[in-house]
Amino acid sequence: MVIRYPLAILAQLTDDTNGATVDSAVLNVLIAEAETIVHGYLRDRYALPLTLCPEDVKGCICAIAYYKAHRRRADTPPQGVTDQFNNAIDYLQKVQRGSVLLNVAGNVADVPTVPSIVTNKQGGKVMANLIGRMP
Repeated sequence: MVIRYPLAILAQLTDDTNGATVDSAVLNVLIAEAETIVHGYLRDRYALPLTLCPEDVKGCICAIAYYKAHRRRADTPPQGVTDQFNNAIDYLQKVQRGSVLLNVAGNVADVPTVPSIVTNKQGGKVMANLIGRMP
């Protein structure tokens, strides 16, 4: 977070005393809450926790945490912050649907596949890929 956003703004958003220093306890809670939201989108497609967190997922976590930090101070965060939040959620929804795949080799969770269909004859099977081509 401190690499992505100005320290002065993070201090104003997290330090409830005088807004002078970043309160790491508050920031850690915001990040944990954001991670929980992100995991909600990833859990059906990827084994969690991810062994390596891709930069795009880190960006989503930060955007969500930053938005939540602004919500601590105002009902409506600045438009740019809201746009970052909405873009992060949109991206996570694409990951959830499978239209965007994360570059996390070895972490793909078991996703249900089309099962083979067995006929009533011993050993007879209908090819499962035919089902995928049906209208």
